[in-house]
Amino acid sequence: MKTKIMGITIKDRKEKAVKFQSVLTEYGSYVQTRLGTISPECSDSGIILLQLHCSEEIAVEMAQKLENIEGILVSMMDLKV
Repeated sequence: MKTKIMGITIKDRKEKAVKFQSVLTEYGSYVQTRLGTISPECSDSGIILLQLHCSEEIAVEMAQKLENIEGILVSMMDLKV
C-alpha cells in the first residue's frame, strides 16, 4: 500500500456530481482525506484533492473510472512517507 495524492479537475460539476460521488463511494475505504475547491472564475468547475492509501492497481482503476466521466481529468503523485 502506498500513499498517493489524486488531483481531480471537474467541469460542469453540478451535472457530474452524482456519477463522481458514486465512484468516490465505491473507493471510499481508500480515501483518507478529501479537499474540494471551486474555481473563482467559474463556479461550475472545481478541483478535488484526495489522499489515498492503496495499491497502484486500485489507484489506476479509480482514476480510469473517474476519467470515463466526461469533463473529469485526473493527475496522481506518490508520496514518500
